[in-house]
Amino acid sequence: MIRLGAIASIFLGLSVGCAQQQHTSPQQIAQVDSRKIGKEVEVIGPLGVPLGRIVNIEGHWVDEDFRRSKGQRGEKLFWVEKVNGIQLTAPVLDSLCYPSYQSGEPTDIPGKSLRALGYSDGWFDGLPDHESFKTVQHRLWHFHTVFRVIEIE
Repeated sequence: MIRLGAIASIFLGLSVGCAQQQHTSPQQIAQVDSRKIGKEVEVIGPLGVPLGRIVNIEGHWVDEDFRRSKGQRGEKLFWVEKVNGIQLTAPVLDSLCYPSYQSGEPTDIPGKSLRALGYSDGWFDGLPDHESFKTVQHRLWHFHTVFRVIEIE
């Protein structure tokens, strides 16, 4: 089983990749067989816990004057301040996602506090950095995460 060092490398690579496009050689990035993810390797999300682990979060919706990137338009952005009752050293900006079967989805009122039960989920999105896509305006290949709400407390 791959241990903490590899997990930290994967988290670092994924989180840095989310923030900006990296032009690094494959030798500088930890490589993991995708079939091992969830079995032998845990991917750590932006909240500091593995993707898919059920947690309680507390925080507040972003303010109206929060400057969104193009990729964040239409997303329900939320500042997570606590995970399982533990105060984070700095708030983490996350996108909240509600399952289609859930009724009573809360309104994202700027500044309003919220407590929720759910889990972080993630996937790769965008187009890889390749000459075939140079003339196409697109989001570069990156790892995208959301917090999937199960229950509002």
